[in-house]
Amino acid sequence: MKRAVSLLLPLVIAAAGCSGGETTPAGDKGVDQFVEPDISPPQDIGVPFDTRPRDASVDSTDDAIAPDTAPPCTVGTPDNCKQCGDKCPGPVGTQHTQRVCLSPDCSIQCLGEHYDVNGQVVDGCEAMDDLPIHDSEPTSADMGTHSDCAGVQSTMAVMPSDQQLHITAPTQRENGRPDWFKLKINDNAGCSVEAKVAVKLTGLHPSATFRVTAQYVCNDNTRLGQSATSVQGGQTASLTPDTGCSFGGFGDDGGTVYISVTKLLGQHSAGNYTVEVEP
Repeated sequence: MKRAVSLLLPLVIAAAGCSGGETTPAGDKGVDQFVEPDISPPQDIGVPFDTRPRDASVDSTDDAIAPDTAPPCTVGTPDNCKQCGDKCPGPVGTQHTQRVCLSPDCSIQCLGEHYDVNGQVVDGCEAMDDLPIHDSEPTSADMGTHSDCAGVQSTMAVMPSDQQLHITAPTQRENGRPDWFKLKINDNAGCSVEAKVAVKLTGLHPSATFRVTAQYVCNDNTRLGQSATSVQGGQTASLTPDTGCSFGGFGDDGGTVYISVTKLLGQHSAGNYTVEVEP
């Protein structure tokens, strides 16, 4: 047993020497003392400046400054059409005209029922159609109900047209909108239903051509033959549609006459014209 202890003792001392510790003299006894190695964490000496995270909200003087490449304006708009400062002509802030830059030139568009009849951009869409719009038989302007013994009934209208684009349909109005009118006639004893129509285009341009129609619809909704003619501006279209609703003149000839006026071609104008009906 003593021999085994004597053999193990050198091995224990050797293992202690390989453990990384230090030995120091232990006073006068001459015995080595084992010292534990320093395993405390290293002292924080800071992080190098150039590796510290930066506050993105703070600009650094060593960062490159991007040049200001934003354009001074938005080209292609009514106030900057071809280039900055190229302002399109025409009225601003109106209820009838909208300035537009249609690359590469300026133009205008008409709002609602306004028209650029004179073709002058500076005053925009200066003319206006009569309201409410009556451009179909169901929306005909009503001239009232009259006896066949009454005298001539009349109303006035306009028919503007232009070359400009319109915001609302129809966007192309080279010939404007057609106009429709209606007048109801009561058949009284002692008088005859005539429904004589005269459309006086005195205020419209003489180079323009118009088509005028008149048709009588009996009280029982029977539609009689349509009467039609074409005339130039400044002239009068005279029509006498068939009004024979009764058989052999015996019975009720009452009904409604419908009149339409349509521009076919020619110069634009904003003048008035007159529709007359002799019941």
